[in-house]
Amino acid sequence: MNTIAAKARHSSPRMDYLLIVVGALMAAVGFLFAISALTSSTVATVGTSAWTETPCVIVSSEVLSLGGVMAVRQFEPLIRFRYTVDKKEYMSNLYTRGVRHYDNKAAVRKIVDQYPPGTNTSCYVNPKAPQEAVLTKSVGDALPRGGYGLIIGLVGMSLAWTGRRRRRAAQRMEQEAKATPTA
Repeated sequence: MNTIAAKARHSSPRMDYLLIVVGALMAAVGFLFAISALTSSTVATVGTSAWTETPCVIVSSEVLSLGGVMAVRQFEPLIRFRYTVDKKEYMSNLYTRGVRHYDNKAAVRKIVDQYPPGTNTSCYVNPKAPQEAVLTKSVGDALPRGGYGLIIGLVGMSLAWTGRRRRRAAQRMEQEAKATPTA
């Protein structure tokens, strides 16, 4: 048996196809996650762009600890504030309409510390529905979350591409082995 045939047998078709399938799935999930994170925050930010800046008073602020997905704890800034529109008083606890859950408790603590109870600040009120208000129009941490999705998607594409290249190389070597006469 010549060396070309031996090399062709070393490349496992199952492994190549597994790389292609797993890579394609990772790419799809990663890119969908990235698109979801970026579009939801963009829609939320665009949706609040016409909201009216209104004075408000912080009533309470704390870090809310939520359950997590796959043992990753989630945290949310729970900041209650009071504001007045057309002589009617409202309460809200929405920090943003973008990403509201964070993996990093210290980052949430930093947000909460900016809004101690009794602080006079501004909030943004929906002029069409004054019961809706947020403290900030920012997108939160959608960009890092979208970035994680992009990284997962790119790794998945790389795996699929590697599997495809390995499969093609193995097929070429098999064809060469068949075409090469043995002595």
